[in-house]
Amino acid sequence: MENWPALPVETFKLLSWASDYYQHPLGECLFTALPPALRRGRIAEEKKDQWWLAIDSGSTIPANAHKQKALWDWLNQRSNGAPTTDILRAGFNRAQLKALQEKQLIEVVSPARPADFNEAPELLARRPRLSEAQTSAADQLASPNEGFAAFLLYGITGSGKTEIYLHYLKEHLGNQDQALVLVPEINLTPQTVARFQRYFGARIVVWHSALNDNERLTTWLKVRNGEPVILVGTRSAALLPFTNLRTIIVDEEHDSSYKQGEGFRYSGRDLAVYRAHLNKCPVILGSATPSLESVHNAEQAKYHLVKLEERAGNAAPPVISLLDIRSRPLEGGLSRPALNAIEQILAKGEQALVFVNRRGFAPVMMCFDCGHMVECPRCDTRLTYHRRDRAMRCHHCDYQTAATEQCPKCKSEAFKPVGQGTERTEDILATAFPDTPVVRVDRDSTQRKGSIQGILNQVNTGKPCVLVGTQMLAKGHDFPNVTLVVVVNADGGLFSVDFRAPEQLIQTLLQVSGRAGRGTK
Repeated sequence: MENWPALPVETFKLLSWASDYYQHPLGECLFTALPPALRRGRIAEEKKDQWWLAIDSGSTIPANAHKQKALWDWLNQRSNGAPTTDILRAGFNRAQLKALQEKQLIEVVSPARPADFNEAPELLARRPRLSEAQTSAADQLASPNEGFAAFLLYGITGSGKTEIYLHYLKEHLGNQDQALVLVPEINLTPQTVARFQRYFGARIVVWHSALNDNERLTTWLKVRNGEPVILVGTRSAALLPFTNLRTIIVDEEHDSSYKQGEGFRYSGRDLAVYRAHLNKCPVILGSATPSLESVHNAEQAKYHLVKLEERAGNAAPPVISLLDIRSRPLEGGLSRPALNAIEQILAKGEQALVFVNRRGFAPVMMCFDCGHMVECPRCDTRLTYHRRDRAMRCHHCDYQTAATEQCPKCKSEAFKPVGQGTERTEDILATAFPDTPVVRVDRDSTQRKGSIQGILNQVNTGKPCVLVGTQMLAKGHDFPNVTLVVVVNADGGLFSVDFRAPEQLIQTLLQVSGRAGRGTK
């Protein structure tokens, strides 16, 4: 048994308020704030990671053991060694570790202490460079010592809001203080973490659903024990047991991903604002397309509005053109002028992004004889056809069934896909541009751990390619060589049943168009 409460007083107050505000049982709200390991009764102790060091014992590695040799070379480049988790993350396995240990080429050593924030002068000295407009915006943000204040940072796409976050934390966060940085999607976490680590090193920790139980428990304990971490996480990070929280930042505050859609239904953004109120610290809500309720709060003087209306550096805002596709033949939702525009961009050695707000091959399978469309038996939405997996999937409740070539109702062969998804568009582009990589980014292509990081690394090389993606590509990413964005079926969002459809449509269009022209081109 631990001799301290799992949830500090402030966190308990937050969850009690959330239980009342969102009309959800208090016990389930408290349960949500615990990592999976503690929910199952595990002792709140961090699992120690073995630290391996390469040694030269005179033993040799067999010529055909290429992976063992690669692992030994990898460890040999690290004078302090490396933990097992880093070794596994680098693509090696435990069998290779065991084989090298048996040959006495590696040994277990005491863990090297990570570079502490206080012990890294180069990190202390490192500061993001701000433009005149960014400096003016940063000067309007209050210090944590001045108590609670909510700021709406309205900065157009490419204006450098992340640099302002970094500058603010550098200027105002003490060496023993904690900070929370919320991002809407897991796929934004690696890119954000990399930028924050450049300035704060080992002080940065992460929290999202793709972490395993040990990783989550380790992060949870760092937060609960009051370590001076800067936590970058998705919506559930707002529930963590911070004991010395001094600053909260909510990036892309308008994003619907901050809303939990099942079980304990809460808004991570709104919890962050209330948490800042409880902690008497500032909260910064950043967005190029702020939600209407945040704009209203700014107009009512509940939030302080800070504007940033210039792109960073010499980058110019994108020119938006409307392409009328009426009476034009379409290939995977793309018209010939759109394909010609992509071809011209690739010929210049640049990159293009094609936004399709539906994953899968086609959103509907329909029988052209009887008109039957396959619906989800659980939630009555239409099943999406995924051709590569030969599956029909519901994107709301994850129901799945095998795809058939005949209509399940009348057995007709005229059972065809209708509409376009990312898979179909990817196929069309791969056929149109056989010599250019076509990179698909959606929830299906990024399920494997580390896959999104591999995709981002490929795009960031700057080599010509065509990105095809859903909402995952629409915000937060910085691709300097993307100079063209094509939005397929741009007005399709207006036909949503959501009363926010017009608001969400313009947010999506402005966000995704903002991926173009962020560099010097």
